[in-house]
Amino acid sequence: MGTLAEIVSAKEHETTVAELTSIQRQRVYVPLYQNYLPELDTKGFIEYNQSRGIVRPTDRLEVFRPYLEAADPIDDPDCADTDPVRSLITRAVSYIIQ
Repeated sequence: MGTLAEIVSAKEHETTVAELTSIQRQRVYVPLYQNYLPELDTKGFIEYNQSRGIVRPTDRLEVFRPYLEAADPIDDPDCADTDPVRSLITRAVSYIIQ
């Protein structure tokens, strides 16, 4: 969850993860934790274990992969991720909270 919040925060503030301030991280982390991730879980797009901070996509989110990747590429090398699951969730959350 922390990595997800950092990547989304960097995109939202048009900066890199390395250049984020703690306030910028917190402004994204809190709404993700309290609102957006629980809502995505309720809607069936992700599985979110709030107490452990674990986020996993469901098959329902996979349907949107082509649209999310086309609409919002992650260009920042600090945000580059070799894990396609985490990358997909990051794109989805970034798109939703904009």
